[in-house]
Amino acid sequence: MKVMKIDNFEEVIENEKRLQGQCYIDGDVIVLNVRYPYEIERGSCATHSDIISWSVHLVEKNWITKELLRRFMVVAEEFIKTVY
Repeated sequence: MKVMKIDNFEEVIENEKRLQGQCYIDGDVIVLNVRYPYEIERGSCATHSDIISWSVHLVEKNWITKELLRRFMVVAEEFIKTVY
C-alpha cells in the first residue's frame, strides 16, 4: 500500500469541517447552507436515481462547488440508507 504524504493536512481538515457545516442531515431534510438554507425533503431524495436528479439540478446553482456536490452525494447516500 502506498502512503500519501499530505503537506496541507490542517487545510484539508478545515475544508472538511466547512463542508460538513454546509451540507448535513437535519431530521427529514438534507440542508445545503451556503448563502441561505436550501432544504431537500426526504420524500424527494429517497433513491439513487433521486440523488442523480438532485445532483443535476444542483449543478445549475451558482453557489454549488465540486466539493459541495461531492459532499451532497455522500450525505444523500447516508440519508437514503437511514430509510431503507
